[in-house]
Amino acid sequence: MKIVSWNMENRRDSWNYLIEHHADDDLGVLQEACTPTKVAVAACMDIDLSPWQRKPVKRQRAIVGLSDRVRITRISRDRLIDAGPSEPTRMKAWLGHLAVALVDSTSRSPICVISVEKYLEPARLLPELVGCVQRVVGRDTPVLVAGDLTTPRQTTKSSVFEDMRALGFPLVETNGPTFFSRPHRQSPSSAVRRYDYVFASRDLASSVKATALNDPHDWGPSDHCRILIEIDE
Repeated sequence: MKIVSWNMENRRDSWNYLIEHHADDDLGVLQEACTPTKVAVAACMDIDLSPWQRKPVKRQRAIVGLSDRVRITRISRDRLIDAGPSEPTRMKAWLGHLAVALVDSTSRSPICVISVEKYLEPARLLPELVGCVQRVVGRDTPVLVAGDLTTPRQTTKSSVFEDMRALGFPLVETNGPTFFSRPHRQSPSSAVRRYDYVFASRDLASSVKATALNDPHDWGPSDHCRILIEIDE
């Protein structure tokens, strides 16, 4: 199974780029996705437009099918929120901002895929959020977590990695930087920061390979490069 994880920077041309460059892949795990273009809607094998039909329309996390080799069963926001704390908390609010799906392919048993986009201190909540998702899908279901973990503090990021590892989700290593800053007049060729990560449950991790597509000539229109995730069948 081939998966592309990408923060699309709320750009319409990112959708067309995704379709043009990943037509042979199976799944898109997206962050900061604007309303899909007509080209994307026509090309995607499985795309749920309901998140963009809410008012006001905002950047969304999404999981979309790019091939007919996968079947997607999306986990609703309400089911995720119900799995969280009974009292209103920051974590319960963030559960509604995940995109979660069970993905079944023709050659392997279902896995749970989570698209996550976290900023600043809420990144510390990621291990708890994943734990809530496991209560919904079952702890025996292999889980893949991918997305943007933007945080300015290395100590926070290291803490997230340690907590995820303790939960049974080691980091899947990728190569080099994944982000450049437009306000700082950077470009893909001057990118130095890594904000995009992949985690996999231990029963899946040995089968997962992640590659940052960060060649300046193949970066794409977003300020984040794409992460290609390959799962052995």
